[in-house]
Amino acid sequence: MALFVDETTLVKRPEVDEDEQMEYGYIISESEKEGRTITVRWWYPVKAKEKLGEIREVTGVVRKIDTSNRRIRVENMNDSVWIDVAKIVRVSTN
Repeated sequence: MALFVDETTLVKRPEVDEDEQMEYGYIISESEKEGRTITVRWWYPVKAKEKLGEIREVTGVVRKIDTSNRRIRVENMNDSVWIDVAKIVRVSTN
């Protein structure tokens, strides 16, 4: 079963500067330590050859920070998702 992808919504991976990355790291750490709900937006590659993808979003609590594989696991009542830290484009508190 193939999933339909609306190619008009595909974007190149947004640039995130070093200051933003540091701020996001702090928010992610606080979510894991304090159990605070956050929203994470990340770039998900769809057409790797063209370097195009879509922006995905999840709201939940960081349950695991995997430093060796540079990823985080965000959980909510419905799901759990691993996110590659290098692909995070926005993190915000709720």
